[in-house]
Amino acid sequence: MNRSFYMSFIMCTSFITLSGCASKFSTFSQDDGNSISVINSSVTTDLFDSKNATNAYEKWISRINTGLANCIKDFPNKKMCQDEYGKALKEKQSEQDAIKDMPEISIVKFKVQQSNDNVETRSSQFQYVACLPSDSKLELTQMKNIITSVNELTNKPPHDLKYGLVDNENTLTDKLCSRYVISS
Repeated sequence: MNRSFYMSFIMCTSFITLSGCASKFSTFSQDDGNSISVINSSVTTDLFDSKNATNAYEKWISRINTGLANCIKDFPNKKMCQDEYGKALKEKQSEQDAIKDMPEISIVKFKVQQSNDNVETRSSQFQYVACLPSDSKLELTQMKNIITSVNELTNKPPHDLKYGLVDNENTLTDKLCSRYVISS
């Protein structure tokens, strides 16, 4: 009887341990002895809203045009106004045009749990990663600039956005992108 109790105890303990491991996407050990785990139940994924991005750029371009008109009206050096505002206008119009060429980009929202050698754990606030495909015809830096600009213009989370590559698994953000990217 003791043996069957012991075997049942081992099986239950193993099941609980495996269940606990399954609830986390990945655990990463760091050189300082701490580990980071992404909690599966905290992960949600949305697509970057290109329509919202285009509208945000429309408003930005409108503000640049207003600034140009005010500069020309109030400032004696009209050529400088046209040069500076014209440069900004051209850059933002180019980025707005590039939005329509952007591939679908998943934004993954997640929490991490950090543990140290003393088995102290703490959960983070939500973090965000934009998953960029490396095979896009747009440059990664251009996509990052557009996404960052839209987030600043709309003043909505995520403000501290990280970036990862879909086809890579070198970092935590890359692994999240590989697992949670939304494909059409």
